[in-house]
Amino acid sequence: MKKTVTQGSTTNTTEYLGDFQYLNGTLQFIQHAEGYVKYTAGGSAGFYNYVYHIKDHLGNIRVSFTNQLTNNTAKLLKENHYYPFGLKHSYNSAEFDYYYNTATSSLAILPMTNSNRYQYNSKEWQNELSLNLYDYGARMFDPAIGRWGVVDPLAEKFYSWSPYNYVYNNPLKFIDSDGKARMGAEWYPDPKDNSRLIAEEGDNWKTLSKNWPVSVNEAKELTVGLKKDENGNVVEGQKVSPNNKFTSAIKNTEFNGIFSEIYGERSNCHGASSKGTNPSQIKISGEMSAPDMNNLLSTKYEQVNKNQVIPGQTIIRWGGTNFYAPGYANVTNHTAILYGISSNGTQYAFTVNGSGAKPVIMKVNSISNEENKYGKIQGLNGGSGYYIRK
Repeated sequence: MKKTVTQGSTTNTTEYLGDFQYLNGTLQFIQHAEGYVKYTAGGSAGFYNYVYHIKDHLGNIRVSFTNQLTNNTAKLLKENHYYPFGLKHSYNSAEFDYYYNTATSSLAILPMTNSNRYQYNSKEWQNELSLNLYDYGARMFDPAIGRWGVVDPLAEKFYSWSPYNYVYNNPLKFIDSDGKARMGAEWYPDPKDNSRLIAEEGDNWKTLSKNWPVSVNEAKELTVGLKKDENGNVVEGQKVSPNNKFTSAIKNTEFNGIFSEIYGERSNCHGASSKGTNPSQIKISGEMSAPDMNNLLSTKYEQVNKNQVIPGQTIIRWGGTNFYAPGYANVTNHTAILYGISSNGTQYAFTVNGSGAKPVIMKVNSISNEENKYGKIQGLNGGSGYYIRK
């Protein structure tokens, strides 16, 4: 693949041959996992020097450095500071690069525009013709507006979002590897069997363990035999069956002809929520009254923000009016356990929707919409309705 840009009377051709990148037929650098090898033409065979990157959790290249030519100390070549959507701050340090001085026949590191333009999300900055876009492969991204320039080629999979949005407007948590789909935890519960999770594009053991109540070791074991793509990710559509107390409760539920029993015991939402988030409890079953749940939340749990939740350890509380408690506007009508979060921000909960009901895993929004009698997600005294055990 190559790129040819003509500006005025000057034409530059960049060729991309795997990790090798050439400009007008001359090697520029060879990329590797920790940075790149810079090639500088000069002398009899040219010069090859290692350059290393320091990246953050999103793959943004923050610092590039190399060895000083005169001594074995680090030399800063480039420093990058970004706004959340990739626009660079104005206070970045001066750039340096290797330069061969033909007059003295020597190699030096001088203040000049660095030839390596891979920056935000480790994507190449395209500044020719004043475009100022990042090349993600399938699309170009404009950091000035935090949007793509064209429609998502996989828009039909994410119909509830604008086809121009970048990583669901959450660039501090997610990335988009190729301009087609953001990376993150995409496993979702099998609608035919809630105890199983289905993989979507880009999933692996890391995404499985990150946002679902699955340990790292279990996630590795569950995915070891699954078909993988060339990037080592699980091929879309394959299923895993986590073995935890939530899936065990679903499997050990039976209908006795009148109501469902979990481990032979009639259960309700509060009983399941209290035991499910208690690390000392193995089985999720039993009943608990609303007043007892109120007391439990106020004494044993702490209220947290939505972005502080932990799958498998967070109780979600619905509060509102209740026929049996007239005059109260914020009665604890329902609780459930946050089970997992998909990469588009969709929350799933382990819930028992009524005394003697079968435990299921469903979208939190669906619980609110289908069971509107519960009210809204809110805390005992207002605010966030998410609680984690102290």
